[in-house]
Amino acid sequence: MFGFYRKKEPDNEALLKKANVLYVKKKYTSALKIYARILKVDSKNFAALANTATAYFELQKFDLSIPFFKEVIKIDSNNPWWHNYLSQSLQKCGNFKAALDSAWQAILLGENDNAHHINFAYALYEIYDETGHEKTDLYVIFGNTTPPQHRQKFLRCL
Repeated sequence: MFGFYRKKEPDNEALLKKANVLYVKKKYTSALKIYARILKVDSKNFAALANTATAYFELQKFDLSIPFFKEVIKIDSNNPWWHNYLSQSLQKCGNFKAALDSAWQAILLGENDNAHHINFAYALYEIYDETGHEKTDLYVIFGNTTPPQHRQKFLRCL
């Protein structure tokens, strides 16, 4: 008796390995196609979400990276680097208030890691450079000792 033959789909781990090899080789577009297949089956696959977000970021498709960074942050909210990536993507899309919020969150999570302070300062510089908005200068004065309600008051001005 003959049965119906169906080609077995590769499992997500095999697909993930293949996509990651392409990612490391900077073949982001090809990797993204495979990550999309994985996410279609497992929408919460952290590696596929994170690598999709960063692949879009590397391709400078910042608008496409944002929803993936947000999903990654839902899973790994204590990693300041995800907040930094999200901040940069938001900034490149012109969402300056949210960009500064996310960059500030990276500082709070990163504690004494100077890299997050540098990234925040760079975000301020770029936002000022892009908008000419003088109120970005005020944000620097606040520092990390300013109560959140004052930071929020400032951000509403942007």
